[in-house]
Amino acid sequence: MFEMHFEDGDRILCLKYTGTITPAVFETHMPEVEEAFARVKPSRLLLDWRGIEDLAPEVESHLLHARIQHRGSFERMAIIGTPKMQEEARKLDEIMECEARFYEPEEESEAWEWLKSD
Repeated sequence: MFEMHFEDGDRILCLKYTGTITPAVFETHMPEVEEAFARVKPSRLLLDWRGIEDLAPEVESHLLHARIQHRGSFERMAIIGTPKMQEEARKLDEIMECEARFYEPEEESEAWEWLKSD
């Protein structure tokens, strides 16, 4: 499942994924994300990965493309997820060229607080 919404006057883009992430998820939802991003130009990103059960092996190329395409697009990025997702978060942090922080599922309010602060 995929959900997208904006917060804080469209300054924060929130992308929430659950289930198994496959190439079909990217092919289905990335055009919607790209259109919204082009229209609004958010400066901060929240990736809610708490509900991701697994990443299909073929997803790595899609993730790499998204990382490169949006390098330098955000000032801050918060990733909420299980320890299993920390490795993917680390890869994002290396490429995205923004301040990034990883939060455990129970730290959602701290993630939002950090993204909304100046």
